[in-house]
Amino acid sequence: MNESASAHAPASRTRAVQLAILFVVTIAVYARALFCDFVYYDDGLYVFDNAAVRNGISLSGMRTIFITGETGTWQPIALLSHMIDCQLFGLTAWGHHLTAVLIHGINAILLCVALTRMTGRYYPSLAVAAIFALHPTHVESVAWISERKDVLSTLFWILCLIAYTSFARCGGVGRYLCVVAMLVLGLMTKPMLVTVPCVLLLLDYWPLQRMDRGLGRLVGEKLLLFAVVIASCVITLIIQRQNQAIVSLENLPLSTRLDNVWVSYVKYIWTMVWPVGLAIDYPHPKDTLTSLQVTGSLAVLTGITAWAAYLWKRTPYFIVGWLWYLGTMVPVIGFVHVGEQGMADRYTYVPTIGLAILGVWCVNDFCKRSAYGAAILRAVAGLFLAVLCAWSVLTWKQIGYWKNTETLWARAVKVNPNHERAQRNLAALLMDRNDYANAIKHYKAAAGLNARDPRNWNGLGLAHLRLGDPVRALQFFETSQSVDPENVDTRNNIGVCLLKLNRDAEAEEVLTQAAGAGTADMVLAAEVTANLGVALMKRGKADEAERVLANATTRYADSAKLRNVYGVVLNSRGKRDEAIAQFREALRIDQGFEDAQRNLDVLGAK
Repeated sequence: MNESASAHAPASRTRAVQLAILFVVTIAVYARALFCDFVYYDDGLYVFDNAAVRNGISLSGMRTIFITGETGTWQPIALLSHMIDCQLFGLTAWGHHLTAVLIHGINAILLCVALTRMTGRYYPSLAVAAIFALHPTHVESVAWISERKDVLSTLFWILCLIAYTSFARCGGVGRYLCVVAMLVLGLMTKPMLVTVPCVLLLLDYWPLQRMDRGLGRLVGEKLLLFAVVIASCVITLIIQRQNQAIVSLENLPLSTRLDNVWVSYVKYIWTMVWPVGLAIDYPHPKDTLTSLQVTGSLAVLTGITAWAAYLWKRTPYFIVGWLWYLGTMVPVIGFVHVGEQGMADRYTYVPTIGLAILGVWCVNDFCKRSAYGAAILRAVAGLFLAVLCAWSVLTWKQIGYWKNTETLWARAVKVNPNHERAQRNLAALLMDRNDYANAIKHYKAAAGLNARDPRNWNGLGLAHLRLGDPVRALQFFETSQSVDPENVDTRNNIGVCLLKLNRDAEAEEVLTQAAGAGTADMVLAAEVTANLGVALMKRGKADEAERVLANATTRYADSAKLRNVYGVVLNSRGKRDEAIAQFREALRIDQGFEDAQRNLDVLGAK
């Protein structure tokens, strides 16, 4: 029976007002995101450094995003949304944030509509939508521009549920094809929707109550959906393997993954209840989990699952909500591991809807069955509003940590000082601010947490080099090289140190090796060649330096440093006019390049 037929259901106008209030409150709470900038953590990959996206709508850009997986997976619809934002707002961050905030607000309203249509219960549906809209763990999905794929794929997810409800009740090829279309669009936004067919089977049990049709028939009508999902999984795995995004079993054994899976399931539940100490993500615990943590988590999961199975007829929403949570978390829980993190708040955007359904329906039905149900329900409603207010405050505060890249990683370090990547990334930002002393502190912390990552030692070397201590810097670079002997960046830095220590023959040898090794990083390749030119010139091999640099300027034409060194070599060989041309070209590329301007001044050229 639909709640609209019940005396307790509000009129359509009242519903519209309540949903409008929820939408406005959600937008108001998330409005703080409009004052946040892009962050140098995937935002470049998806937007400001992505040539196919940043210039707005174009045929060549459209072709690129639909036929490549340059972001590590195939998600052309997500990239298309970024492309549209670039067309509308350019690279002004607030416009990109506005789109995400609006989509999140729309998702909350549509979630209420979808659940109301499926269950006939408006107020519990509204409560679930309010939890979804205002819970602090969803900040990452909304405030991180790169996570547009989260909010947008969820929009298609919810539209898929609405379309399926219509198909389940009225049938029709057109309605079924609408379900398929929403699933395809969602998968082209983010592969997270691979669990949708299974969720639809859960909804067939409750609340749609279609199990009388037979499980075989219900599965059969979803075969096309499963086929679409399988195709998406194959595409995703191929692209992620090509981009070396999937962590191998050698680096992260199955037993270690499973330990983290059971513990993470329980931690996500706790975070939903007590959402404090949130950060961009949380490092993988690897072998640090205790047997008590693992067995305790397994006991909790087994107990809840057994209880849900015991009550499957009496309270069907319990097992559906629980299996929704467990099932939709599977793609990101860590069985197939992508990235360095062990957990991340963004993974909860859809799965915790199941926990919200479970909790809200349990409380609502308890109140209905109690002799003092009305009084208890009023008390619960008051408490729920107080919790929503508290969550809204925490959400507003959490958004503030996304103000810029530095606040983001500083927060991660504060929440977990043992977060190696956060320590290293914060150190790199401090390097950009010329705060080398504090950068060294965070690089040392990162190296202490993971001595096998050459980036930590390389960062320590760069910091000491910029502080004018090439001897100490060289020691760190050599440590970095011992960890990763083939790293071109490290070899280049060793060469620079040797040049500063006037060990020019050694510098020439190291830089020649670095240049010969090759790298896909054009900026690094140009710098290596420029440093090799300096070494050759210092060794009295100006003719060879000129030849090497002349060839390099055709390959790395936009390197200001390369042009400047080439100009110095040309001038040393008496080719003043050609040298001036190179210095001017360096300044054209980088107007603030002081070395090139100084060289022009020395030559008396304007």
